[in-house]
Amino acid sequence: MDKYLSEGIDANLPEEETEIVEQVKPKFTDSLYMDIIKTYLDTESVKLTAEELNTTSVKVRKVLITEGLWSSKTSLEIQHYLNLGKTTAEIADILSTTEKAVQQYLPYTKGLYNGDNPTVAAINSADYRERIRVAQEKTLKRNRNLAVENQWHEMYEVKETACTGEKIENGEIKIEDMERYSGDLRLPDGADFSKLYRGIDPIRLHLELVTNNGYVGLDTDDAEEYRRKKWERLSRVLKTYGEVKYGDTISRDIIVPGNMPLWALNYVIQRCFGWQNCHLHQFELPEEQFQKVINGETDKYMKLVGVAFRSPWMEEDEEFWNDDYEDGSIKTWLRKKYTGPYESLCYGEGIWQCKQDIKKMQKRFAYVEVEHWLRENGYEYYGYLKPISTEEYKKRLTEGPVEIHKNDKYGMPATMTKKVCQFSEIPMDAMKWISERPLNRLLERLSVEEVFALHDRGINDVMFKGDKVPESFEEFMDEDLQYDIETYQAVDTPNLQPIIGPLTDTLYFNYDFGDNWYVKITGSFGAADLVESGRITQKELEEAVLQLLTKYRPVCIAQDGLSVLDDVGGLDGFVQFLNGINQKGNRKVDTYDGWSSEYGSYGNKKESLEWAKSLGWSRRKVRI
Repeated sequence: MDKYLSEGIDANLPEEETEIVEQVKPKFTDSLYMDIIKTYLDTESVKLTAEELNTTSVKVRKVLITEGLWSSKTSLEIQHYLNLGKTTAEIADILSTTEKAVQQYLPYTKGLYNGDNPTVAAINSADYRERIRVAQEKTLKRNRNLAVENQWHEMYEVKETACTGEKIENGEIKIEDMERYSGDLRLPDGADFSKLYRGIDPIRLHLELVTNNGYVGLDTDDAEEYRRKKWERLSRVLKTYGEVKYGDTISRDIIVPGNMPLWALNYVIQRCFGWQNCHLHQFELPEEQFQKVINGETDKYMKLVGVAFRSPWMEEDEEFWNDDYEDGSIKTWLRKKYTGPYESLCYGEGIWQCKQDIKKMQKRFAYVEVEHWLRENGYEYYGYLKPISTEEYKKRLTEGPVEIHKNDKYGMPATMTKKVCQFSEIPMDAMKWISERPLNRLLERLSVEEVFALHDRGINDVMFKGDKVPESFEEFMDEDLQYDIETYQAVDTPNLQPIIGPLTDTLYFNYDFGDNWYVKITGSFGAADLVESGRITQKELEEAVLQLLTKYRPVCIAQDGLSVLDDVGGLDGFVQFLNGINQKGNRKVDTYDGWSSEYGSYGNKKESLEWAKSLGWSRRKVRI
């Protein structure tokens, strides 16, 4: 084995593995090693780097793993078992793969083949050193999150923690010198690191109640004007009676662990706004961003089911697998749900199960008839979609589309065309007939740091330019994600799933599909706007970060407006409720601008307050 050690081959392999080592030993020089690093920093793609340098993806990947610039669940899992003293043969058996496949994810332990410089220190450019540092931080963040998620304790103690600037030297943890700024989510000086949960990046989320911009009246030219005036009326009451002081609507600002999954974030939102988890909910990608990510194509959407989106045929008991409240304090129950560490036990969200659902859909709707409606003013939409037999499809395909001139269900003159197509050709707008729920629902196993392209909400701070929001399917489906999908789509377990990159800078939380509450969510690196406006001090912010990292639980750092409550009729109903309980006496009156107060007894102050209190409503500030 000595000759392999001198050539940069792994030193910890037994003699019987030398044949495998020979197959993957590096055949490059010091120059190629450095070229791989430089090219990867430019392309951010293993595949493109290999193509540009006319080498193999295996060699590129091993160099990047060696330098801490790339990782995957497979590479980390292999490293985990190596740390436990397993041989490559044992690891291959555990992972149900080959020894050669395991070897491809091991770093070079002795540096370069015939090289004099075994590290990236040979790259003297300050620009490249900085880019290497950023790339290593991203990889480190991914590694630590996976280590914590899988409880790989021997992998917790890594060299640096990006979120706190801490560093381990000779077993002691020190805070490195780093540029700090107003609103920075940092720990206070003198914090006791021994009492903190490790590997957590604090992220600030801004939550605000908004109205649903859905149906207001088809073909209404002044629909937008109607919505604007309606919002002005709602906002006026919220400012007058709802204790909204800093914006136009009720809002909350929280800091959460970056690895908090959406299913846990749901419980935080419930607590922040005063709901008691009495109704269904979903996280929705904004429609415009949804269409960009799937390129407006059914085929692209199907590829992202189980990766970013929930299956259209997901079972309801799987959707709400964690709702096990029976009795006792609902606040205590909610707190337990959003306190980490987090582990999803939902098999229905796994990529394997989602792909099984897709196969069933493809079989059920292999051939379909689609109704396409076109009005005289140019407005178009899709009506009913129904499956047809192969024979019927072939016959109808020969005959061509069928046109029918009639009024649609809204009484508008229109032409309805019946077309036939295969499953992959179904227009996205017609896919709604396959699912009872919106197609843009996100998987709730996804973490906050996976979903959000973080930006800075600071007034003057430009320290962070923010993550890039993908503008197309191709931008979102990068090489790492393709690799994860190929690796894990055959594994039926909630813990081994593809890791996605930033998906959006805005997310919507829809609660109670009858009352139709909507919460708009945005994420950021810090809270400079809150500090500079005087709503929170830097010291208070640092103490909040300390609390989060000590208790592994989100912290509400700012709130504007009263809590709301269940079964009040959504934001419209809550505004009527506020207006009603603030009228003089107990007589029933119109709430505002001609809107009736006959919903419940909101015009009767005493009855309304008693009813609201029975649902847990109060004017006290939220504590989470």
